[in-house]
Amino acid sequence: MHFARLLIGMTFASLLAGCGSHPPTPDSRKDIFLISAAATHLDLRSLPAIDFPALAKFQKLREVQMGYGSGSDEKLSALAQLHLPNLRCVVVIDSPQVTDRGVEALAALPSLTSAGLRGTSMTDAGVEILRKLPKLKGVTMDGSMKITFHGLLRMAEMETLEQWSFSAGNLSQAELLELIRATRHATQPEISEPAEERLDLPALRQAAQAKGMMLLKVHDNSVSDL
Repeated sequence: MHFARLLIGMTFASLLAGCGSHPPTPDSRKDIFLISAAATHLDLRSLPAIDFPALAKFQKLREVQMGYGSGSDEKLSALAQLHLPNLRCVVVIDSPQVTDRGVEALAALPSLTSAGLRGTSMTDAGVEILRKLPKLKGVTMDGSMKITFHGLLRMAEMETLEQWSFSAGNLSQAELLELIRATRHATQPEISEPAEERLDLPALRQAAQAKGMMLLKVHDNSVSDL
């Protein structure tokens, strides 16, 4: 039997896998000028939104990151206006300044296959926007606590989604079971911060096995059976 993995814990590395060495981190137009136009990955944490138009030179750009609370609606809107045909992945980490307006900007990136939206202020309205992206296969939304159970359920039902993560600290046993059963095609859903002391883990395992999933627990970057 083919087992998909249902990861329980705080994991974000899956969206960043394959990036290799740390990408260039420009903080001004001058820095952008010095970086090869062939760059495929950039860390934009230090670049102000006013300098984003200079990023248009990177026509081979595939992934951008905005970590350490540096993501914002303004930056995502500026990025979406650049017409970068190869941009596949946008990652913002712990950025409550990102709202549904920023998520809406991502809708202007039809080539997007992965969106890292950890620790944002997006709501269920943002989920509906993501559902309209035709090539979206992976989403990280753990720590985005304004998303309700209904929003998570809508995400689970997305036809193109193969990988996603969400926070489970406020979810009940019944809600987690419903999410597992509702998941259409996600092969590696990740559940962050489950309240294990009030969960019926055998029942969750049974529901996961019925969907061809294997329950794993992630702690300190190590993976073990739950």
